[in-house]
Amino acid sequence: MNFKKGVTFSVVIVAIVLMLIVISSASIIGSKAISTANFEEFKSEVQRVFDNVNEYYVKNDVLPLKSAILNLNNFDTDFKNLILSKEGANPVLYVVDMSAIKDTTIKKGNGDVNSKDVYLVSEFTQNVYYLAGYKYNGTTYYTF
Repeated sequence: MNFKKGVTFSVVIVAIVLMLIVISSASIIGSKAISTANFEEFKSEVQRVFDNVNEYYVKNDVLPLKSAILNLNNFDTDFKNLILSKEGANPVLYVVDMSAIKDTTIKKGNGDVNSKDVYLVSEFTQNVYYLAGYKYNGTTYYTF
């Protein structure tokens, strides 16, 4: 009998298919982990702004405000509905003065209302919202 030594073509194909399955599974898991980490960073940043705003208020007896009252009708429906559910029928929102809270770890919130890169604070509840929001798993989040 004559036996050939070596690996057959079908074994090589099966090995390649298995490697592709393992690699694609790892990349999907990795991308979901990165997305989750970015969302957690967003929540953490909003929490730090909230803490800094409250600390500023305790020390100075005023909120760190940059501009006047904002008209809620100028914003997205999702944001408007969130504000009305959390703040009541007549919310009063101000833009947070990020230079007043002096936290260099906070990267967002230094823009203007037109770019939506601002943090807003409620006069009555002192809740903090990021106007641009953060999209995660098909939902936009504005606060932690």
